[in-house]
Formats: sequence, structure tokens, C-alpha cells
Amino acid sequence: MSLEALTALHGAGLLRPVDLHFARLMAGYADSAHEAIALIAALLSVELGRGHVCVELAAVDGKPFAGLESALAPLLDAAQLRAALAGEARLCAGPASTAPLPLVLDGDRVYLHRYWAGEGRVAARLRALATRPVAAAPDARALLERLYPDDSAGSAGQKLACAMALTRALGVISGGPGTGKTTTVAKLLVMLVAAAAAEGRSLAIRLAAPTGKAAARVGEALAREVAALARSGQVAPQLLAQLPISAQTLHRLLGAGARGLRHDAANPLAADVVVLDESSMVDLRLLDALLAALPRHARLLLLGDRDQLAAVEAGNVFGALCSRARGPSAPRAAELTALTGLQIAGNDHDDPIADAIAVLRHSYRFDAASGIGRFAEAVNAGDATRAAAVIAQRPADLGSFSCTDRPDGAALARMREGWRAIASAAHGHADPLALVRLQESFRVLCALREGEWGVAGVNRALTQTLAEAGLAERGRTHYAGRPLLVTRNDYGLGLYNGDTGIVIEDEDGHPQALFAQAGGGVKRLPAARLPEHETAYALTVHKSQGSEFDEVVLVLPPAPAPASGAGIAGRELLYTAITRARRRLELVLPGGALDARWLDASEYRSGLAERL
Repeated sequence: MSLEALTALHGAGLLRPVDLHFARLMAGYADSAHEAIALIAALLSVELGRGHVCVELAAVDGKPFAGLESALAPLLDAAQLRAALAGEARLCAGPASTAPLPLVLDGDRVYLHRYWAGEGRVAARLRALATRPVAAAPDARALLERLYPDDSAGSAGQKLACAMALTRALGVISGGPGTGKTTTVAKLLVMLVAAAAAEGRSLAIRLAAPTGKAAARVGEALAREVAALARSGQVAPQLLAQLPISAQTLHRLLGAGARGLRHDAANPLAADVVVLDESSMVDLRLLDALLAALPRHARLLLLGDRDQLAAVEAGNVFGALCSRARGPSAPRAAELTALTGLQIAGNDHDDPIADAIAVLRHSYRFDAASGIGRFAEAVNAGDATRAAAVIAQRPADLGSFSCTDRPDGAALARMREGWRAIASAAHGHADPLALVRLQESFRVLCALREGEWGVAGVNRALTQTLAEAGLAERGRTHYAGRPLLVTRNDYGLGLYNGDTGIVIEDEDGHPQALFAQAGGGVKRLPAARLPEHETAYALTVHKSQGSEFDEVVLVLPPAPAPASGAGIAGRELLYTAITRARRRLELVLPGGALDARWLDASEYRSGLAERL
């Protein structure tokens, strides 16, 4: 494909400027196959922008890339592209080569070298952790029995997950909302601290999450679990005192700053145990950095929900890990049966990664009658008929609105009323801690960022209707009740991309910004000092990851792109949005009907699952 043709695709909006620039750059380095290299480079850049880490040549003949079909379908010949890459010795290396060339052809996959190398390192390090057994303390079974006296299905699942993470250097726990991931972690940490104390030593435990909001939430959740254990009398107070009750962002844990990361292989973390929550949000390069900074003796525990949206950046690492979940092997099952007293069936495999993965399935939040729970289950199963039936039944915790051209009428009125109590409290000089907590009671979520159905349009409409009600001020940048979303990290202020806050006015009428802090405090600063930010009556579903709200209004646009295309991941996005709601979810649907394409699953192209 000529560069002129690629330029035309850019003009038509099918290629980004970076895609075209990279294609031109790589074609300029080619010895002979200029057009083929330009095409490969453009496709690779497009795929990275969609969260994939490679181009799969085996797929291009029968499965063209979404959005580029009409222009590229006649030109995507895998054999010719493979031959062109093989002939460019200065540009493309094979998997056995140690030359740091820009491209790597590994089987049918084409990578940028840094992603290929990172994928290999991540796979090797995770396998090394998964194959490293850790002996349980002599009293581990007795302590497990004390921590898990209940034999119910949910308790048994948590007990098994705890035992699995206890006896390997790598623990992976996946589960939906309310399945007890934090409860399991708290009890696991109790067992680790108790074993260390019996040997006369203490543990350095580091708790982290990808975003500030997720870090605050996991810290608060773990603090609640520690308090519950203290009330139960199951654990000695001196052991509970060693458990962390606050978390950091992963970037802060690694010492991110203007000069890069402070912690790496040469300067590892001071940690015996690292717990990473919301691991589905972590991309390949960030997990690579964490694994490099992990001391050789340390344990790693990854928590998350495998069905949620993957990281915005390239590399669905947690999803690739959890795709290996198939129950423990027979030897591992025998080991876990002896430790837990549970009857655990073994499977016929020899996969150390599978032996490290526990999947929690019993939800304590959503019972069988819960509309949110049944809707989430139907979406996860890809069952559009069942999902539509749950909506039609109009359960108490699930509602819907029908709109035509944009969210309006009753839907917009519902959003306004959802924000009314929060805005009124901000105007009424409510207690700062109570106000930041009240802000978590309601949120509007959108699948898109731009357009009338996206965050931009909904924020405009809500600002206008709240201004008409006297609860917003269109003429001022900062006004009491304005919700905030930080869009750029500011390490000096301790505010990070994705943090949410709200504006109040002090006694002199000067606008102040409030943000919840890990550990339950409130950060307060003059609004004029805020880093880059925007109004956040509505958030994208991506930005809501790591947060939960009592009530959610979800705005879905008329027709999502196919799940493999750029911009919208169907099933994962819908499931993530649904599970942000604790008590009530309301859908704003074009024409009142849920488009079945929202239940299409995404496919992330990478070789990580195979390398694992």
C-alpha cells in the first residue's frame, strides 16, 4: 500500500496522525519492501492504540481490522507481509535474535521490540513466581479453620483462595463485586504475619492499586476487614496492628517522577509482600516495571475481576493470566486438600500458572433476586435475550429510560435529581469528609467521551439543568458543587489522573477543592492550584474503574462499534459499568432497547497467554 493511500486513510479518519507518522518512519528505513513495511507499521500502531500488543498475521486474511475493512481487505495478504518482514534484516528480528531491531516476527505475530521483550519478561517472571513453593506454617491449617469456621460455598471458595496464595509466591484472585476478595486478602495477610511472628520477624507489606481512587477504596475496604477481625476476636491485636490499612497508587509505589521510576531491578522495593488490587487495569509495561522492582524473595498477590475492562494501554495482562484458570492440578489439589480439609478435585494438567489462580464466584452483594446481579450475569454470559428479559421485568434495583437523539426528558431529570443532594450539601457547607463520601452516592457513566451521548454532551446538559435549578454556575470555572476529575498526575500535590473531587467555598467565598485520601482523610487545596482537570457530573466507564457508587445512571449510545474495533469494548465495558452500582442501576437506552452488540466480547491480541 502506498504512503499516499495511507495518507488518504488518515484524511478519512481511519488512521491517527501517529499511525501515519510511524508508517512513514518505518518505510524510510526499509531496504526494499517499503509499501509492505508501511502497511505493517500502520497496522501495528493501530493495534497498539486499541490495547493489542501485536499484529496477528494469521488473522488478517479472514478477519480484517474493524474500521479499515473496505480500504485494506484487498491488500491484507499474510504470506506477502510475512515474506516482506523476513526480507528486512535491518528492521525485523526473529524470536531467537538478540539484535535490538524495531520489529520482531514471532511466529504469526508482529511486535514492536519493546512489547515483545516486555511480554517475554512478564511471562518468565510470573512463571518463576508461580513455580516457587512456600511452605505453610505448622499451625496453618488450624488458623485457617479459625478464620473460616463456615463451610458455606462462599466461605469455602475464599478459604481455598487463601490457601493457594499462602503456598506459592504468586497468588492470583479473580472475582466479581461482593465475592470477598478483600476479606480473603485480609485473612491471608493475617496468616503471613502470624507465620513471620512465630519466626521472630516482621513483614513489609505494600498495598497498591492503579489509580488514586482505587487505592483509596482498597485501603478503606481493608481497614474495614481489619476492624471486623478485631471485633470477632479471631486474631490477636498485635498481629492485626501489622496489617496495612492504606494503599498507594502503583506509580507512587514504584517512585514515578519526572526522571522515570525510582524502583527497578537495581533498586528494588523494600517489600516482602506486594498486593496489587484492580489488576485488570494494569497494562503490560507497568506490570513489567513492578515485576522488575519486586525483590527476589518477595511474594506478589494480584487481585481483580477478569471480566472487567482491560487496561487502557496495550496489554490485557490480568485477562491473559486468568485465561489459564482451569482448577488446580492433581498434585496441587492433594496439597490444598491436606491444608484446608476441603475435598478438592484435581485436573489433568501441569500448569503452574493455573495452580496459582483462584476464582471467587459467590457474591454476597447480589442475591438471586437482585436485578443488577442477574443483569450482570446475563451480560457476562453474552446472553442478549436474558439480559433484555431482566430489564423488561423492571426489578426494584434496575430501571431504564428511552431516549431518541440524546439523553433528555425523564432521563436528564433523573440525573439532575441524583446530583441535587450532593450539590446542595456543597452549597450548604457540609462537613468535608461527609461531602466527599456523599459524592460516591451517585454518578452518571457514559460509554463514550464525545458527542451528545458521551461525557462531553451529558456534562453540558447537566451543567445547564443544574444551573437552572440554582445548583451550578455556567459563568464561573469553579463553583460550589462542581464535581472534578483530575486528568494529569501531579506528584507534588499527590493528585493523580482519575482522582475525583468536589468544589466548595470557604468562609470568604474562595473556591476550594476536596479530595478523599487513602486512610479516610480529606485533601483540601485552593481550586486555583488544581492540576489539569475537568467537570465530572458524568464519567466514562473507563475512568470509573476502581470506584463504586450507590446509584449509577448508565448512558449507552445508539450503536457500539464491533468489540474488536477502536473505541468501545462491548461486553467488558457494559459489565464494568453495571458492577459500579451497589444499590441501583438505571440505563439510558436509545429507543428503550439494549443493542445486542453490547454483549459482544473483545479479543485482545497478544502472545502472553501462550508464553505463560
